[in-house]
Amino acid sequence: MATPKATIALLIDADNAPASKITMILSQIAHYGEANIRRAYGNWKSPNLQAWENCLHEYAIRPIQQFDYTKGKNASDLAMTIDAMDLLYTQRLDAIALVSSDSDFTPLVMRLRAHGLKVYGFGEEKTPTPFVKACTSFHFFEPNGRTKGLEQKTAAETKQAESPPNTSYPLFPVFDIPEKPPHSAPSPALIEPIPNHNTTAANGSKKGKTTAVAPQPTTPKKAAQPAPAPTKKSGEQLKHNTMLLNRLYKALDEAKKDDGWADLASVGSYLSQQAGFTLRSYGYSKLRSLFEAIDLFEVQMRAKAAYVRRKSSAGAKKTKA
Repeated sequence: MATPKATIALLIDADNAPASKITMILSQIAHYGEANIRRAYGNWKSPNLQAWENCLHEYAIRPIQQFDYTKGKNASDLAMTIDAMDLLYTQRLDAIALVSSDSDFTPLVMRLRAHGLKVYGFGEEKTPTPFVKACTSFHFFEPNGRTKGLEQKTAAETKQAESPPNTSYPLFPVFDIPEKPPHSAPSPALIEPIPNHNTTAANGSKKGKTTAVAPQPTTPKKAAQPAPAPTKKSGEQLKHNTMLLNRLYKALDEAKKDDGWADLASVGSYLSQQAGFTLRSYGYSKLRSLFEAIDLFEVQMRAKAAYVRRKSSAGAKKTKA
């Protein structure tokens, strides 16, 4: 007997989300279940929502009119919050998907999860961290700064998921303050005469007088120094990082086949969508090296493709011995 699909309500803040991402959003939701309830909130009299209006019928999305009661203030978030609470108590839902980059939804997410619902968030990379971390999982429209968003990745992009983006420079450049060079007398060739009209000649007529002024020496600036690379964590340190292990186990469960093996590229693709996960923070450049450093996993090569799975309890004891 087939397992019934999870019932999901999709609530979209149309004033705060791009219509061009709707296909990607629905494709991602299809991995979790079925979006039986689809609603988009906004002031549909505004020309800014024309792109959303054009795709409402195609994707069976119900528009919810919300007037702007205060100029410059988006009122859709309040309407979405009220409807989400109504759905919580009147519908049998497994999850709610919120499409917005507004941090005002953080208390709502916490309330929904407290009642046992899963919350899937969708938004831009500017989405505040509290909203991102409150969701069961959060998906960025443009992960890692790329414009691919939630579209299916090509083979080259999937391979690239094993290594993090180049972040060898800090967010804020660090400049060294150069020491003041010792004072040296200026070259006579650089001294320019400046006329002084306050000098009067013997015959009563004003006569110009030159005063030597040396130009100020310029100090060359040093280039910004890159931030030091993070220290590489040992296998023992990685094994005691509970948050890291939970993320790796979750990625394996999402990508594994019936035999328990998971394509490493698929695992990397799942991890790349998780907020705050970067290989560089653990001192590694490849996902395969990270798994090999932890003796809780097995890595196997098949036709130039890497596969990974959890070690069996018997294998783990043998390794420990």
